[in-house]
Amino acid sequence: MAIHFPIRVQACVEASQTAGEGLNLGNEQMTELLQSKEAFRNLVQRLSTTPVIVRSQEEPETLAHAFSDLEISLRKFLHEQLPKLADPSIQGEPLGDLLLDIREEFRHILYHLHDPQFFRVLEPTHEWLMVRSEQE
Repeated sequence: MAIHFPIRVQACVEASQTAGEGLNLGNEQMTELLQSKEAFRNLVQRLSTTPVIVRSQEEPETLAHAFSDLEISLRKFLHEQLPKLADPSIQGEPLGDLLLDIREEFRHILYHLHDPQFFRVLEPTHEWLMVRSEQE
């Protein structure tokens, strides 16, 4: 089954494939980019010399950690959860469980968008990140 993307996304997919990055949205996963210690350390080093993010000694590592975890979470959503969500046979309780799993993955993504100082300009407050009970 061929996957069709909007024109802008398709151009990115084709560019990634041409560049040899191994993008494959089927059952195979694309190359992990930030999961090796070497890639992580390299990113931390490069971030530590980038004036736009150097606000504290810990920020480069915090930001690299955020990117690394975002890579894992976004892959999980795109390769595991989204295909299940698109599957018409997933209904009832399995669909509800899937939605709860997606919500938890998105909460994890939001955490990594809030943790580094660099991303805090995206949302000046964080009260909306707090889980509220159904009774409120």
